[in-house]
Amino acid sequence: MTQKIVNGDRYTEVYVRGDSSAPLPTIRGLEIPAHDHITINPPAAPTNSDQTITYRSGGASGTVVATVTITYTGGEVSAVSRS
Repeated sequence: MTQKIVNGDRYTEVYVRGDSSAPLPTIRGLEIPAHDHITINPPAAPTNSDQTITYRSGGASGTVVATVTITYTGGEVSAVSRS
């Protein structure tokens, strides 16, 4: 596995394959920049509202690098957006 160093921290790249052993497709548009802290609010998936995942660089009080909002309707995911 390939090792990368980001901001002085060492990470191992992981290559993920689906059940068919084919590489999983990359879906453009939801790329998340380098980050070192994630906050999920609320922590459990809601039934009929939004769940927000905030990605930060610089720890818990660092700079927000991306926010993903997952909308649930009837307990099922109905929309995903990134800002």
